[in-house]
Amino acid sequence: MLNEEDGVDSMGSVTETARFRPSERPIRVFIGGTYEDLKDYRQLATDVCNAFGYLPIVMDHFGPIDKTAVRASLDKLRESDLYVGIFAYRYGYIPEGSELSIVEQEFRYAAQLRIARLCFVHDPTRDWAPAKMDSDTTRIKNFKAALETEVVRVLFTTPDNFRAELTRALAKRMQSGVDAAFEALSTFIERPEVRKTIAAFREVLVEIIRSFQVLTWEKERHDALHEIGLLCDLIASEQIQLRPDSWKNFGEVDASFGGFLDRLSLVPEPTLPQQAWIDRLRRSRPHFQTAIQEQDPDLLRNTWKGIRQEVEPQLSVINNVLTARTASIPLKQIIGAFDTVSEQLAGSYLERTVATFEGGLRELAALAFRLRTLVEKHDCWQQIDTYLKLALGTTTDKEAPDLAPCWRPLSCLVESVTKTGASDRRLAQFLDAHHALEAAIQASDFAAVSSRLRDYSSLAILLFLAADNELKDFNDELLQVAVPLARILQSLDES
Repeated sequence: MLNEEDGVDSMGSVTETARFRPSERPIRVFIGGTYEDLKDYRQLATDVCNAFGYLPIVMDHFGPIDKTAVRASLDKLRESDLYVGIFAYRYGYIPEGSELSIVEQEFRYAAQLRIARLCFVHDPTRDWAPAKMDSDTTRIKNFKAALETEVVRVLFTTPDNFRAELTRALAKRMQSGVDAAFEALSTFIERPEVRKTIAAFREVLVEIIRSFQVLTWEKERHDALHEIGLLCDLIASEQIQLRPDSWKNFGEVDASFGGFLDRLSLVPEPTLPQQAWIDRLRRSRPHFQTAIQEQDPDLLRNTWKGIRQEVEPQLSVINNVLTARTASIPLKQIIGAFDTVSEQLAGSYLERTVATFEGGLRELAALAFRLRTLVEKHDCWQQIDTYLKLALGTTTDKEAPDLAPCWRPLSCLVESVTKTGASDRRLAQFLDAHHALEAAIQASDFAAVSSRLRDYSSLAILLFLAADNELKDFNDELLQVAVPLARILQSLDES
C-alpha cells in the first residue's frame, strides 16, 4: 500500500495534498484497460481526448520505466483528473503478491483518489473475437459485476459506437464541470479576497462572455447560411431535368428559404457588411418567387447562381471569425488569478471550492479548444468540397477532369484533416480513395480518374456533412456557458 508521502494514508484515504493541483495545465485523462485486446480502443479514446483538448495518459505512452508496472500506472493515475476504463473479456495481468489485476487496481485507486470514473463495457450480446477472451472468464465476470454496483457503465458495440459514446460522455462531463465551477463560485463570492480577484479581472470576464455570445451568434448565422447553400445544391440537381412537378418542389424550397432568412434576421448585432448581404439575400427572394410563378428556368438559374455567390464567401468569413474568437478567449488570465486566490486560501474550507472553480475554467478552456478544432475541421472539409465541385465541373464525356490547378492545395487540406481523426473509418476510406485517385492521375488513366473522382467526391461530401453536424450540435453548449458568467458579473454589480 502507498504511504502518506504519496498522498495516501495508511487506511487508503486520499490526503488533501494529493488532490490539490495547480490549474495551469490541461485536463488529464487516464485511459485504463487490458493491453493487447483493447489497443485499438485505447487509440480511439486517445483521439477523442485530443479532440477535446485533454491530455490522454495511456500505458502505451509510458515508455521505459524502472518501477514496477503497478507503481508506474498508479503514479500516472495520481496525476490525472479523469479515469476512462474500457473493459471486454480479459481480466489482465496480476502482479506477484497481489490478488487483483493492474486494471482492477487502477479502477479502485481512482475511486480512492475521488477521480470521476467513466467506464465502457463491451455489450455481451454482440460478437467478440474468442482469441481476445480469457479461457477462464470467472475473474473478469466478477470484476464487471462489482463495477456495475459502483459506477454507471456504458455498453459499446463497435469501435465507431465506442467513439460516439465516449464523445457524448466527455461532452456531458465538460458541461457539468463548467456548471459546477459557477455553482462553486457563487458559494464564496462574498469573501473579500475572492471578490477582489474577480473584480480585478472583471474586464477579462466581460470579454469571455462577449466572446461566447459572438460565437453563438456567428454559429447561428453559419447554420442558416449553410442550409441556404444546401438549397442551392438541391435546386441545381432539380435543374438537370425540369419536370412539371419540379416547380411544386420549388414552392417548398421557397418556404424553407424564407425561414432561413428569418433566422438570419433574428441573430443579434449583425455588422454592417453582414446586414448588407442579408438584405441582398432578402431582395433575391422575390425574383425566385417570380421564377416559380412563371416557370422561368433562366430566371431561376440566375437567381440561385447569385445566391450561391453570396453565400460561399460569407461562410468562409464566418468560419474565420469563429476561429479567431476561440483563439482569443482570455481564459488563462482568469485561471492564473484563481491560482493566486488558491494560495491565499490554502488550508481553509474554501480551498476545495476554489479548486473546483479552477477545474471548471480548465473545462471552459477545453470547450474553446474543442470549438476551434471543430471549426478548423469543418473549414477544411468545406474547402475540399469546393475544390471537388470545381474539378467535377470540368468533367465531360470526352475530357478528363482538370485536377492540376487544385490537386496541390487539395492534398494539403487532406493532410490537415488527417490530423483531426485518423482512426475514423470513413476518413480511412477517404484517404484510400485519395491515394487511388492520385495513382490514376500519375498514370494519366482518364477512365480511372473519372470514376475514382466520383467515389472520392461522394466520401468527401459525407465527411463534410458529418463535420457540419458536429459543429451544429455544439451550439447548445455555447449557449449554456455565457449565462452563468453573466450572473457572476451581475452579482458584482449589485454589491
